[in-house]
Amino acid sequence: MEAGFHLHAPKTGGTSIIFALLTNSNEFKETYGHYYKNRMDGLFDSPLNIPHDVCYCPDHKKFITFGIRNPYDRMLSLIKQVNKQTSQLQNEGLHTTEMYTLKSHLAEIRRYNKIDWNNFYEGHSPPHWAVIATLSQWEDTLCCNCGIKYIRFKNLVADFQTVYPGWELPHKMKFDAPLYVKENFDSQEILDKFNQIHETDFSRYSYTMITDINDLYQKYQINS
Repeated sequence: MEAGFHLHAPKTGGTSIIFALLTNSNEFKETYGHYYKNRMDGLFDSPLNIPHDVCYCPDHKKFITFGIRNPYDRMLSLIKQVNKQTSQLQNEGLHTTEMYTLKSHLAEIRRYNKIDWNNFYEGHSPPHWAVIATLSQWEDTLCCNCGIKYIRFKNLVADFQTVYPGWELPHKMKFDAPLYVKENFDSQEILDKFNQIHETDFSRYSYTMITDINDLYQKYQINS
C-alpha cells in the first residue's frame, strides 16, 4: 500500500505514525526516510521546509495525513515534553534554561508573530516555530492540492487504521495525562488569550472551546 506523507506537529502521535509508515512501506522509507532520520527522537521540524515533492500531485491522487489533538491537551503535553527535554540538558550541564510555562509560550508567540516566515532562514529556527505554531498554522503552510486526512489523537489507532487497514500502530511514546493544569492556566485572562490564539483550531477541527476557567479545571478534575 502506498503511504502518504505525514505532517508531524508536536504532540499529536506523529512519532508512532511515522514509525509505522517507515516499517510498513518501503516506498515511503525510500522517499521520505532521510527526512525523518533525525526527527524520530522528539525533535520537530517546520512544514516550511518539508520535501518539495510532497505537494506535487498533478493527478490529485496523493494525500497527506495530519495529526490533530484537543488544543488544551496538546498544549499541556507540549509544555511537559519541553520541560523534560530541558531537564535532561540541565542534567548534562549544557544550559540552565528556566521552566517552560504557558506564559512563556504566549510570550514566544508574540515575538514570533513579528517574524516574516518567508525569510525564516535569516537566523530563525524552524523547530522553534514548530513548538509555538497552532495546528491550523501547520496546515495552512501546505500550499498544495493533495487531500488531507486527519488522524485525531483521541482515536489515534482507529483513525490510522482507517487510512492504512491492517497496519499496526506501535506506541513509541507514552501518552501520559497532562500535568500542571492550574499552574499554567492560572487565570481567566490566560485562558482567554489561549482561546483567542487557538480559535481557528477549535472551529476547524471541531473541538469544544472552554470559556470559563473553572470549567477547564473541572475538565481535568482540579479543585479551583
